[in-house]
Amino acid sequence: MLNRVFSPKNPLSSNKMNKGSTVVGHVDSYDRGEVKGWVYNNSAQDENCTVVIYHKNQLLARAIANIGRPDVLQAGHSTANCGFSISIPKIFGRAIPEVRVYEEKTGVELKGSPISSANTASTNHIFDLSDLVYYLAHHDNPSGIQRVVLSTISSLIELDEKKDHEVRFAYFNNESLNFREIPYSSFLQLLSDLKASIGDRVLPIGRGDVDNLLKALGASSQPIASGPNSTIVMLGAAWVFPEYFTAVRNHKQKGGKFCCLIHDLIPIKMPSMCDKGTAEIFKFFIRRVCLFADVIFTVSAYTAKDLEEFITKQRLPHREIIVLQNGDGFSGDDITANVPDYSLPQQPYVLYVSTIEGRKNHRILLDVWQTLRAESVDVPQLVFVGRVGWRVESLIEQMHESNMLDGKLRIMSNVTDAQLFDLYKNCLFTVYPSLYEGWGLPVSESLSLGKVCVASNRTSIPEVARGAAILFDPDNAEELLAIVKDLCTKKGKLQEQEASLRQKFTPITWNDVATRLIVGLNRAAELTPDNIFTADLNTEYTFRTLTYLDSNVAHGHEVDRHARSFSSPILTDRPIGIDNYIKSDLLMGGTGWYRRENWGRWSKFNTDNRLLFRISHDDAVIVYIKAIINSQIVPANITASVNGRTNKIFSCGKEDLLLAVPARGPVIDIELNISGEAPKLDGDTRMLGIGYKSLIVVKRNDLEERMNILEVSALQ
Repeated sequence: MLNRVFSPKNPLSSNKMNKGSTVVGHVDSYDRGEVKGWVYNNSAQDENCTVVIYHKNQLLARAIANIGRPDVLQAGHSTANCGFSISIPKIFGRAIPEVRVYEEKTGVELKGSPISSANTASTNHIFDLSDLVYYLAHHDNPSGIQRVVLSTISSLIELDEKKDHEVRFAYFNNESLNFREIPYSSFLQLLSDLKASIGDRVLPIGRGDVDNLLKALGASSQPIASGPNSTIVMLGAAWVFPEYFTAVRNHKQKGGKFCCLIHDLIPIKMPSMCDKGTAEIFKFFIRRVCLFADVIFTVSAYTAKDLEEFITKQRLPHREIIVLQNGDGFSGDDITANVPDYSLPQQPYVLYVSTIEGRKNHRILLDVWQTLRAESVDVPQLVFVGRVGWRVESLIEQMHESNMLDGKLRIMSNVTDAQLFDLYKNCLFTVYPSLYEGWGLPVSESLSLGKVCVASNRTSIPEVARGAAILFDPDNAEELLAIVKDLCTKKGKLQEQEASLRQKFTPITWNDVATRLIVGLNRAAELTPDNIFTADLNTEYTFRTLTYLDSNVAHGHEVDRHARSFSSPILTDRPIGIDNYIKSDLLMGGTGWYRRENWGRWSKFNTDNRLLFRISHDDAVIVYIKAIINSQIVPANITASVNGRTNKIFSCGKEDLLLAVPARGPVIDIELNISGEAPKLDGDTRMLGIGYKSLIVVKRNDLEERMNILEVSALQ
């Protein structure tokens, strides 16, 4: 086999071969999908060699090396007609990152092989599909956020065809607390299925079984490979996964990056529209995003403004925020797809596309339609397209009491994108009276299809409309009534508005959005990683769970009760702030940890776990750790290593421990190992190591704080 025995800068300057080989050649470049080089056989110079190219064990291409290469002859070789230039096919739209090149007859690998693509993306963009998979396991068709995710990634794949960005897919495994790969081809199948009627789909979408859908997608059972050249990209709503940032932390500690898209801050800005527990969980999620994200994306300038205000108010780290916006229209596939059978409204209709929930303000439309009918106006049918959300019982009751406006109201749900496009295309105009939006996708979809949109003047909606919609105050039913009445009764009014919007509205394509996303991801990749958390002195960090945040089960008054319980300190007499619950995740190094429990968190027995953080100075400190060990291994010795050196050995004669580990800043890396073997527990397969409750870092000469810690601990 020919090896790299000369400088690749001047491969023609040598014809050195392995002993016994008569094949001479070199792979010059692999760029833009083309592999170029030269090869000939000294023992058969009257025959051109055949070149074969492999990726792993897969044959990608074969060609005869017969292109004229006078430069080879000039370099002292015996022939010139020995060049090759071979196009390498993409696999599922992705450029092959590395290939091997052989002379087929002899099996000799050419010098310069293996060779990596010169334009392979320097970072792998790993798109987390957790939220999308969860949603599609329970619903037949995507809704707002899921449609944004699908449209953005689909357009990025189109750009991938042109620019060779490396795109991969993953999901968060809530049991192993890591990301696992979903094959690229499976995502393409998912896109294909969502364009088909439900009965023609290959994947088990909408059947209520997440595991079954993941299995059908061919999801890996092993953690996805990640490192300094990879970025986890979360475009959905991962705030529903309590331990999500454990996996993010592990990824970042390997040098990887994390980027997140924020669609809105509705639970924070309009907490009355959701349960108190949900609002608190969402605040908690945003806090974590600000601690972990390298770059934060938002869908609108308005959402970016809301986020900046929240960050400032909560004194959170400021991150670069990039506004992506959302695309205005449907993809070409949606437009040309065969529309699955469904019952299109048979009378003229006005369309409102939205989940039916309080902030969407459906009630104002019912009131306006009832008033117009009372005035004997021949109103068109009102069509609501979207699933029924929560806290709308009285609204649904009002609909039924009116006998669905005596046939003038219709609700449709689970429509495909092709059906939705058809509904837009055939409506008279659209309405969008929402009280709060992060973007307002149906507004731009309507305008991009030339349909007049009567929309709220609140939050991000004017930004989406860009001067082309008819805006109104969503609290003013009389204003909306006058607009609707004009459009329905004044001859030529609707056509006049349609002509106006065509002049005013400039569409944003999903390719525009994907391009902005790529720019932002590349910016994140260029940032110098700083993945070691800076711990504050005299601040207690707790490893225990806060039930209403991590289990998503507590509601209303229970939130306050859990918050009070959580703030109770263990090592000091000062209440623990919620951010110190979040930041304890950042103290943990390695993957050898189990999930949080109501008392704290177990480490895996002597397996890849440590406490890793920095302090803002290089002073001597004491790191106090409140911990437990399983009774089966008592008594035991615990060896503390700090920054790779054995620091102290603790003799433990009981389960409950207070460990005082001396260290010195600025970077502190503590590893605790237990003597003996892991305990064997009935019905529990975990290999339990040390259980961590709380941690605090104190200057060694701060005797007052140290005495306070010892006193509090002694009184427990």
